[in-house]
Amino acid sequence: MEFLLLLLPTFFQIIVGSKSKTKSIELDFEKVCLISYLSQVFLCMVLFFYLSNTSRFCGAVFSGLIMITVLFLIVITVVVIMQHFRYKY
Repeated sequence: MEFLLLLLPTFFQIIVGSKSKTKSIELDFEKVCLISYLSQVFLCMVLFFYLSNTSRFCGAVFSGLIMITVLFLIVITVVVIMQHFRYKY
């Protein structure tokens, strides 16, 4: 259930990134992308420390956390590329 926290930056990028490309909000698209990437890494670290204090499992949970974080970073990158080329012209 805690892994759903890692979806928040992706949804943020999809919603706020589209609005920033259409200039309906004041944030630049580059700032939205930076916020999305940094929040993904920050939430991964928060989840890592939370799981290390509450988990009684071996290190497989942490390797899964890192792999899913990398997966969501790739998803955010694909969303950024799609938004960039969709609203470029």
